[in-house]
Order: sequence, then structure tokens, then C-alpha cells
Amino acid sequence: MNIAQKTKGIVFKNYSFDEGYIVNELNKLMQQYESTEAFVDYFYKLDGDDWIADSYIREKSNLLNREPYYWVCGLDSENLEVLLGLMGWVWDSVAEEWLTHFKDDEEKMEDFKNMTKEEFLNSYSYLTDFEYELTKKEVSV
Repeated sequence: MNIAQKTKGIVFKNYSFDEGYIVNELNKLMQQYESTEAFVDYFYKLDGDDWIADSYIREKSNLLNREPYYWVCGLDSENLEVLLGLMGWVWDSVAEEWLTHFKDDEEKMEDFKNMTKEEFLNSYSYLTDFEYELTKKEVSV
């Protein structure tokens, strides 16, 4: 089962969910944590569990270190949505799709700096006002 199937066919606008992309995004996220084990412990406690067996954390950490894409593919739909949220994606309930900033896209960011909002959104008609504002917020942080 691939990621699109796990998310009930949700379209992830303008983003490829190939292995390289997912691993890259996951690595960026994990840089915020002291270790893989710290990330796994935090991630699996997000659903309210106070305690998770050390062996489970080690098992999931080892899988994440060896095969990060398969770790992601092994997540259920709810945990996948949590992971995407941690990666900075935002669910747009009106458009029914995941949206995120584009601050890591050098070409778009060059235009973002040099164009008015209206010019930019006309030039990138597939981007939404929400994504523009999300990027503006991310860049100002």
C-alpha cells in the first residue's frame, strides 16, 4: 500500500511522494531531535500514551534508521497525518488536500521576493493564497 492509498486517495498538491522526497523531509524533521530514539519516543507518545516499551522504541528506531521510507509506509492513516503535520503540512478542509509552504524552493522564493503577492499567485496559479501566507509566515520566523 502506498502513501496515497493510506490517506484515502487524498491528493497531495504539487508534491511528489517518491522515496527520496519523503526521506529528505523526514531527515529535516528529525534534525530537531537529539536522536532517532528521541524522535520515535516523542512521535508515538503524541496519541496520549505516557509510556512505551523501550524494546518498541528500539525496534521502530532501528527501522527508521535502516529504512526510513518503509517506516513511513508502515504508519496507519492517523499517524501519517500526524507526521505530515510535524513536517509542516496543513490540511485544507475546503480544498481537501494537504498544503505546505514553499520556502525550500529556490526558484519560487526568488520570485516571492521580487513579485507582489498578486503577481506571484498569477504566475504560480496552482498555488493557493493560503500557501503564500504560510510561506510568508515561515520566512518571517
